[in-house]
Amino acid sequence: MLVTVDTSRDWDWRRTLGHYLSELATDWHRQPELGDAAIVVHGSVTTGDADEYSDIDIQVVCPDDQYSVARERAVADGHLAANERPVIFRSPRTTTDGRRPLCAAELRPLSDVAEALRTDLLVELWTMQNAWVVTDPEERVGQLVAAARTEFVDQLEHLTAGEMGHAARRQIWLAIAAQRADAAGAGLLAASFIRAILRVACMLDDSPAPPDKWLHRWASSRTTLGTKVAAACLHLLSGDVPLEDLDTTSADVLETACTVAAARWPGARWADAPVNYGIIRC
Repeated sequence: MLVTVDTSRDWDWRRTLGHYLSELATDWHRQPELGDAAIVVHGSVTTGDADEYSDIDIQVVCPDDQYSVARERAVADGHLAANERPVIFRSPRTTTDGRRPLCAAELRPLSDVAEALRTDLLVELWTMQNAWVVTDPEERVGQLVAAARTEFVDQLEHLTAGEMGHAARRQIWLAIAAQRADAAGAGLLAASFIRAILRVACMLDDSPAPPDKWLHRWASSRTTLGTKVAAACLHLLSGDVPLEDLDTTSADVLETACTVAAARWPGARWADAPVNYGIIRC
């Protein structure tokens, strides 16, 4: 999917991105073992949320039988990302004008992408759906993402019900923590509760969910439920809600989620989370 990048700011993202992709293409000629690899740009630069503090994230996805050779070469060149994925090249965080971000082209075997889509479907599918696929010679990445999207659609109600259950249980535990005057526990549970609610918000709009660092920003501005509960979620996260009000505030958020879910799946018992899981009043 090609996502339009906002270039209205004084920082020309397309020129910056083009610079790095040109470097990557030049390096390609020196690494024939990567000839069948796909180049995927992802992250805030492809969702339109990039700013002057954003990195440019590029994945180089190659067939498994080419990965070991490519990895050995990258390791031999001394390029190794912090998470132990080798990188084809890594730019400095800024140039002399202080405007160019860090850019690393990480090398991934195709099986790694497939495994990530299997084990973390919501986040990995969101990332790949919102990515900018520069090249995919054999459409291997495209086929994986299409299959994952089909699986997501098939399991959507089940996934949403599971996340709604997480939210309902955490609302119960949050109420208990508040009753015990456990401010630290209540704070942790409030964050966990909101995470579940915002993931539900994404799925109620037929979308997978972004990584946690983007979850509130994305869901609160781009989903129906997220827009409705954005202010309450921020209030809960702020830590400014008195302990005695946490139960009522979080229960109201959960009730809103149930209303939106019931409209999306009329008659689904799981959508009536407060009744199904028994909200505890303090």
